[in-house]
Amino acid sequence: MLLFIIFLIWRCFKKPPIYEIPAWDITKGHRWSVTDILSRTGYCSVCENLIVDGLFCDCCGICVDHGCCGVADRNFACKTLSSSGDSISHHWVKGNTSPNSRCAVCGQLCGLEAALSDFRCCWCQRTVHTGCTGKLAEVCDLGRHRACVVPPYCVRLRMVGWKGRRHLVVRSVNPPSYSPWSPLIVVANRRSGNNDGEHVLSAFRGILNPAQVVDLNDLPPESALEWCHLIKGHTCRIIVAGGDGTINWIFTVIDRLKLQPLDQGVIRSVKAHYRKRPVQRLLINLRLKLPTSISVRQAAEIVAGAWWNVTAINIQNCWRKAGLVSIPHEVDSEEGSEESDVDVMWQEVAERLAMDASVTFEDFVECDSEAYTLAELTIDDILSAVRGDEDADGEDDAETAPMCQPEESLSNADIMECVRKMRTYLGRCSNATDQEHKNVDSFEAFVPQQLSGTRQAKITDFFKTTKSGLILGYFAFCVFSQSS
Repeated sequence: MLLFIIFLIWRCFKKPPIYEIPAWDITKGHRWSVTDILSRTGYCSVCENLIVDGLFCDCCGICVDHGCCGVADRNFACKTLSSSGDSISHHWVKGNTSPNSRCAVCGQLCGLEAALSDFRCCWCQRTVHTGCTGKLAEVCDLGRHRACVVPPYCVRLRMVGWKGRRHLVVRSVNPPSYSPWSPLIVVANRRSGNNDGEHVLSAFRGILNPAQVVDLNDLPPESALEWCHLIKGHTCRIIVAGGDGTINWIFTVIDRLKLQPLDQGVIRSVKAHYRKRPVQRLLINLRLKLPTSISVRQAAEIVAGAWWNVTAINIQNCWRKAGLVSIPHEVDSEEGSEESDVDVMWQEVAERLAMDASVTFEDFVECDSEAYTLAELTIDDILSAVRGDEDADGEDDAETAPMCQPEESLSNADIMECVRKMRTYLGRCSNATDQEHKNVDSFEAFVPQQLSGTRQAKITDFFKTTKSGLILGYFAFCVFSQSS
């Protein structure tokens, strides 16, 4: 008995590993909000009289007087969050149609009578005349916004909690049979924006499944993002209505839950290319027994080359995954075919440097994902930081610190000699294709264009010899930048 009591106490205070998505219990009535009598004319759905001071349900849209609220809760069903079967029928709400709405059957204007007339479906938002209701199909297709709506027949609910605190939550979500489908999740705080957040939440409850609309005043953002875990194989689009604090709150939770926004897919592609190029250069220098250091300029060139290696296919797949474009099938990028080459290079580098074999190239790419980043530094910030370090070092440190050698510049003769060596190298490569030779031809044609605007100061500059390490370094950069 004691163990059972301890178990109950543990269950009560145990934090659930997964956040829950609460669902409104429609058996307890509608979700009432105060009507604005100045915005439009409304009629009570119970007594059908003109409403002077009343309420409306922001889920299904019925309007009532204050005195008819209880009757409406008992006699009029609200917009259901979950249902059985594989389809749903129209949920018709009589009267109070939108201005300038037209009948889905005959195309004529609805709601012209000064009374509670005509009908509107709270799922597909179609309006029909009273006499045209029977001419419309019984099954509702959720209208033009169905790609954003989680159909009630796809949602399964369950009751959780103890006596007195039991409530419904979303247990599972099964994707519908139609496509495209990228459900929209709306997150807002009803108290933000001079209480304008309440209007945003109310408007989306009438269009979407009410469970898709999350009020941050009642629930944490983790509950809204739990949709991303429940919906498998499809992308959830999230709208956040709020100020900077709300946006930052959501981004913090997204980062903690390891979700991937749209731009993160492009960033991951850039990082993969950026990490691959130093591995290539490091492997070449190790094979040629050259220094393995990379200058700041070379690092900048690697970053630029990595960005230009992000193809339109990579970006297209990111947009497709976010559900912002309709693409039948995901287009395979070239990254998959390059993974094996990268693994081979990484394995050779690890063997030459005696690295831990358990560290993979993916670990190298993601090594700084958890790093804390600051705002972008300005030129003044960089200069002040450098000057501050110099002042703090003192004279003794300055004497012992190694002097930074300035990067040696390339003369015109160096460049032409590099082109000649590139041709010699390609001539010795049996597997060199015509494209590599065309790249060298293009570069050789590019060099005179750059030299035409320069003036030679000394004739000896043309015959200036350079260090072999500099030639090989420039040669390696040309090969990789032209072939990548």
